[in-house]
Amino acid sequence: MATSQLISGPDRRFRLWVDGAPYFIKGAGLEFGQMALLAACGGNTFRTWRVNNGAQSAEEILDEAARLGLKVCMGLDLARERHGFDYSDALSVAQQQEAIVRHPDKQIIITEAGWATASDGRGIPPENVSEHCQQQYVRDLLGWARDREILVYLFEAFDENWKGSNHPLEPEKHWGIYRADRQPKLVISP
Repeated sequence: MATSQLISGPDRRFRLWVDGAPYFIKGAGLEFGQMALLAACGGNTFRTWRVNNGAQSAEEILDEAARLGLKVCMGLDLARERHGFDYSDALSVAQQQEAIVRHPDKQIIITEAGWATASDGRGIPPENVSEHCQQQYVRDLLGWARDREILVYLFEAFDENWKGSNHPLEPEKHWGIYRADRQPKLVISP
């Protein structure tokens, strides 16, 4: 199994290391793309948007990539509350978590996880977003990931007021763990 790390250099910039060596991604998004062509063109990494693309299973995708010397950033298409998923249903949450750890011989890195802190009601019910909800989600996620040695990158560092619609409570604007003015939200506060 490959091991990935972000390591800070003397210039205080982070670099990706894979299997103990610097790794520069030369990649593409390949939902149904040709892995062999990517490898032949000098690519070393690709991303998918879901585990099973309908043409190949996750195992088939990962096995073919390994044969070609490619690394994979596989999207895990998890259920969303705005599509009816109930995060208060412990069994459903456990089933989603198990989908993540189904491949024990593969390193799992969650590259985009977060919780909005405001909503205008479009897509996310306003009663399900707040700094307290974000704090609980991040605490639970990071505890779960720590127990399974899964690296997690939070989405995102700062609120971005320019995103989404003009409505000030547009959820796309409010995923940061810091406000747009760089003040920490509750999740960061001691």
